[in-house]
Amino acid sequence: MILGQVQQRQKQEEEEQMETSVAQMTDKDPFNLSNDDYYLPKAVNKSGPAGNSMLIQHSIPAQNIHRTFFPTFLIPSKLRHFHRQPLSKRVIRQFNGRWVEIKKLTKHIKIKEEQREKQRCAEGGGDIFFMRDVADLSGRDGDLVLLEYSEEHPPLLCQPGMASKIKNYYKKKPGKDVDPDFEFGDMAYLHTVPFLGQLQPGQAMQSIENNLFRAPIYRHAPQHTDYLLIRNRNGWFIRPCPPSFLVGQQCPLYEVPSPNSKRATIFVRDFLLAFIYRLFWASEHRPRRLKMDDIKAAFPHYAESSVRKRLKQCSDFKRLGTGPDQNYWVLRPEFRLPSKEEVLAMVTPEMCCAQYSMLAAEQ
Repeated sequence: MILGQVQQRQKQEEEEQMETSVAQMTDKDPFNLSNDDYYLPKAVNKSGPAGNSMLIQHSIPAQNIHRTFFPTFLIPSKLRHFHRQPLSKRVIRQFNGRWVEIKKLTKHIKIKEEQREKQRCAEGGGDIFFMRDVADLSGRDGDLVLLEYSEEHPPLLCQPGMASKIKNYYKKKPGKDVDPDFEFGDMAYLHTVPFLGQLQPGQAMQSIENNLFRAPIYRHAPQHTDYLLIRNRNGWFIRPCPPSFLVGQQCPLYEVPSPNSKRATIFVRDFLLAFIYRLFWASEHRPRRLKMDDIKAAFPHYAESSVRKRLKQCSDFKRLGTGPDQNYWVLRPEFRLPSKEEVLAMVTPEMCCAQYSMLAAEQ
């Protein structure tokens, strides 16, 4: 009886939504044939399991906007191949009729597992956050998952070190039901999914979600002849091919600023200021000081006058000796240097990704 009342209530809600959509279509311009109403984002409660309220913890290098993963300047060739970076000619020349040694990673993976288990026991057990250094963000150890975008030019791309989550949406059947078993991801029981289309009772859909976008993913079984080849400065390494997923069309959750807009201008200002504050924090001298050359090397496309304008807000130019190498910008005693937490809040990894997407699209 209760199940019948619930089904009747759901039917009434669907009829009300249909009447509302029909009323909106009748009020619409009769010459507007774009059908944009069908592609509007669904009204999903953000505090629920389908919302973007999940806690995403990026790695420490990503939180600190490490220059290895978040460059301060992108040359035109990097922007032109932003969505698919090609192998450099220097790497290709290594295979020019020569044998290249490829090493196995079985022993390295076992050693890393033992080290992390010792670290977990030393810190009291439980879940430990291991992604603390740049060396930890390596594919040579740990569990891997391959994700390939179906879009040629995705609107947003995550930089290395940024975290994402896999969520498994499932619509239960009436009565007794057995939940599907997935190797990866968290289960979320929903009546509607935050994508186009609907799930039938008993159907499930996997998706990858982060602070930038969400997109459906579909798992593919790798062939037994597939393998993963990894290269770094120490050589070439091989390991079995991990599970692979195809990423469908993205549903953006973060706005990409338009070129020369107010939002893009504010990011450029904050990005430079955050870089200056980090240099002051890294200074071992008292009072803290830095050189203009360090900033010009990181931001070669900025005019020196604009950099000086930002430096004058917090420091004074002083010559602490003879010669051009003794010219420093010294932090003012009355200026309160923002804390490291405040500097992290000025520029987030998501802001950088949106800026890179804007520059790549403009290129």
